[in-house]
Amino acid sequence: MAAPAQPEYTLVVPIYNEDPQKTFARVAAMNASLVAMGFADRFHFAVLSDTTDDAIAADETSWFGTLQREPEARGRIFYRRRRKNVGRKAGNIEDFISRSGAAYDYALILDADSLMSGETIVHLSPRTCLMLDSLLAADDPAIPCLQQEMAKKPERACPPGVAEQAFAVVTLTHEAHHAAGTLNEAKTQCYALQRADIAAEALGVAKADAALIGGFELREVELPPEYVDKQCKRGGKLDIEPETKAFP
Repeated sequence: MAAPAQPEYTLVVPIYNEDPQKTFARVAAMNASLVAMGFADRFHFAVLSDTTDDAIAADETSWFGTLQREPEARGRIFYRRRRKNVGRKAGNIEDFISRSGAAYDYALILDADSLMSGETIVHLSPRTCLMLDSLLAADDPAIPCLQQEMAKKPERACPPGVAEQAFAVVTLTHEAHHAAGTLNEAKTQCYALQRADIAAEALGVAKADAALIGGFELREVELPPEYVDKQCKRGGKLDIEPETKAFP
């Protein structure tokens, strides 16, 4: 029998005197979502406690025991408490990475109050992160060529990877809206198209060029029906700023 595949990701949850019931309930919800999607074997959770209150720490231990009864939790969800919180949150994470980080390819750092769907966790893939990193590292991002792509001028086509960079920015913005509580895919995608410029600017793209990304994705990228809403248009019900002409 083949050995089980090594998990690719660890979701790191550093905590410090938090409400254990709420913290572990969020971990349980994220785990259940990953299990339902069939991706549980690729993701571990590490709850890293720096709690100084012994009563809260006792509750953490109790709630961790409850969490272990969740589907596919054993051997995938871990808890440890440091006696001395050297370096605070950063030190807490550094301690885990130095001791256990070699077991994983990637780590996603969450807060105690983080709650993400399995879909959000899975979709922020290494390839998406690689494209975002390449955009961040570019001295002169080639995003302006998207204008020529939309104008169907093949002689001025974008270099390889630029369309993927644009898609990665929209994906990041899409998942941020999910994390903020918007669940409907079409609504989330429409909001992401309208706010992708903010994420792009944060990654070093000039303001005028960042504004091209939402329009390019809206017009040039074909999405599954559940990601499309006819109201995603200028003046439509999903237009965030209908009083302006800012819609992509």
